[in-house]
Amino acid sequence: FFDQRLEEILTRNVDGTHTLGLVHLEGLRGFVGNVPKPIEQQVLRQATLVLRNELRGNDILGRWDGTTFAILLPDTPEQAAISTLGRIQIALSKPFTFGEGETLHLSPYVGVAVRQLGEPSGTLTEWAEAALKQSTAGESRLVLYKTLPFSVN
Repeated sequence: FFDQRLEEILTRNVDGTHTLGLVHLEGLRGFVGNVPKPIEQQVLRQATLVLRNELRGNDILGRWDGTTFAILLPDTPEQAAISTLGRIQIALSKPFTFGEGETLHLSPYVGVAVRQLGEPSGTLTEWAEAALKQSTAGESRLVLYKTLPFSVN
């Protein structure tokens, strides 16, 4: 669904400035699959709620994989996107409470790509994935991909 919406928006508004952010939640991999499903779902719902609270109504949220969320910020310039994704990163850094008062501490890593010159959606996703890879490799917790990757933090 997310890929379909991404393609629709990029096709409909070819010249717009669109930003794709990938938010990887380090610590979730060992948690998901090792706890009962209701607790797993409770934590994932909390993460989704945090994300939604920081996004506008026209922003699109989806799961990229088991530990990563994808966020499309349509018509959002670079600085506004970095600000939004930075707030998300801070909000997701706070402990999640589940079960009977247990807590889970996640470390969010963010890769950001801004569509330039009407590139296709495949290029935007490749750039976001490259930025996320740099982020999780420890260069910075939030990495913006430009023609050459650029660390924000």
